[in-house]
Amino acid sequence: EQMKARDPIVTFHKKLVDAGMMDDEQWQAIEADVAAEVEDATKFSDESADPDPAELFHNVYSGQA
Repeated sequence: EQMKARDPIVTFHKKLVDAGMMDDEQWQAIEADVAAEVEDATKFSDESADPDPAELFHNVYSGQA
């Protein structure tokens, strides 16, 4: 519970609300948008073919082809 109170997302939300820059309804809309984006990305990943194992180490380091 103590760590949850120090969560940067939770503390940022509190700062925005305390400053009057955002209300809970706006915050909930953002959370819903983020959840939908994560769901879309998860669905895309689940439906995509597995990558070729020969490509496993390509582009691991900058400048690598």
